[in-house]
Amino acid sequence: MDGIYSQKLKAKNKEELVKELKPGDVITVPYDPSNQSRTLCFLEDLGLFKLKPGIIRGEALLADIVENVSGVVVRPIDEGLIPRTLSEVTAGIISGQEAEYAGIFDQAIVREIITPAELQIIYAIKTSNLDTQWAKDFVEAVQSEEFRNVIEDPQYSYHRYVKPAWYVEKWGLPSNQ
Repeated sequence: MDGIYSQKLKAKNKEELVKELKPGDVITVPYDPSNQSRTLCFLEDLGLFKLKPGIIRGEALLADIVENVSGVVVRPIDEGLIPRTLSEVTAGIISGQEAEYAGIFDQAIVREIITPAELQIIYAIKTSNLDTQWAKDFVEAVQSEEFRNVIEDPQYSYHRYVKPAWYVEKWGLPSNQ
């Protein structure tokens, strides 16, 4: 779950963020293609720019920005550097995991509201492997109460992340989405 982080902006929500950003402000995003496409879709959803019509959202790159409504400069850098460079730029898009590592998870101005289906992380088992012992063990472990207890334990960060529909339905818990 990506978030927008800044040491310079005073914004506390999406509306304030969009109003406070000005042309030339620099927003860092991950340079690797899969994370970059997700962050570009997030920024488009915020209304900062428009991507090519019909673009496959999981494949969007900087070259696919067709109209930069806000005039912000999108600068791709190594994802691990984004938290450490916040003092040098206007804002950065940081994944939940990197924000956790940096100790700033709770400081996001805005987080992704809904991760598009084509950008969600999915664990899949080939149909031909469904009856193998390792596949049965995996499914049993992920659906166990012990797994749920770890995910929901506040001493870990997992409880703050978006949960899949099957998990929410099975345990009757909020999805954080």
